[in-house]
Amino acid sequence: MSNLSISFHGGSEATSINNVLAFTPTDDLTPILSPNSGGAMPALSELRGFFTDPTTGKLYVVNAFKDFSQILTFSAPSSSGSSYTFDGVFAGGKDSKLAHPFCAVLGADGYVYVSNQDPLSNQKTSAITCYEGPDSANPGKFKSVFGPGFFTLRGIATDGSNWYVAGAVDSKQPAAVWICDSKGNPQSDPLPVHEPVHLLYDGSRYLYIGSEKDNAVYQYDTHEGGTSLDTFICTSTAVPIDHTAGLAIFNGYFYVASRKGMAINQYELATPSTGSVYVSKLADSPEFILFL
Repeated sequence: MSNLSISFHGGSEATSINNVLAFTPTDDLTPILSPNSGGAMPALSELRGFFTDPTTGKLYVVNAFKDFSQILTFSAPSSSGSSYTFDGVFAGGKDSKLAHPFCAVLGADGYVYVSNQDPLSNQKTSAITCYEGPDSANPGKFKSVFGPGFFTLRGIATDGSNWYVAGAVDSKQPAAVWICDSKGNPQSDPLPVHEPVHLLYDGSRYLYIGSEKDNAVYQYDTHEGGTSLDTFICTSTAVPIDHTAGLAIFNGYFYVASRKGMAINQYELATPSTGSVYVSKLADSPEFILFL
């Protein structure tokens, strides 16, 4: 059975959660990242995006603290309910060109793409960096800088042809979601969104954009194109969103993390006006969510 898994803001505060926690059917929050049999695992701090390799089941996790800036791999659990065990550092170190990474995505071409929040070394702008994928001869080897020229990058997503890139507020560039081709080149006018952070493509047609400032989620029809957006979910008194964070879709429901509200909300995908608080009173601010 799949459980909602959550990464958190993390850091050095007493309430910081520097792990990925699974919300189980018994309402327990259980850490799912653990050392290998030899006790080896890098220090975890400020975990952000994570995804699974559909072939091996390995979990790839962004370890975002600036002194680390790594993408770590964890082996799939040997049995239901057990932990993912540390496997190795997929990308990290001076040759990786990671700079405070945020989101990691396995592209349709088999490469791994990572958005970096800070400017790359000796550059004034941040960028998406690309790495040899899990099935290559040199997994994790730096391949190229993909989509340079952005500022304060956050979420990235792909529909298999186009890439969608969230740029947060910066004095040199308005906040927007940029639509790029397979080489990272902007293809049209960006989608105007106040402080876009998290992006989620549903696998068939729609891109969902979480606006941290508006406390809302917008829907973009990738088939129609253009720059028109529809409001999909917004904060309410009954189901508040305080700084929109991670997004997920599972079994006909849409999930939204409330970063400062320290909660996860659940909505019926077909009728998103129907919602409820799914997990509340978290000890730390949720960042990314995914069903594993």
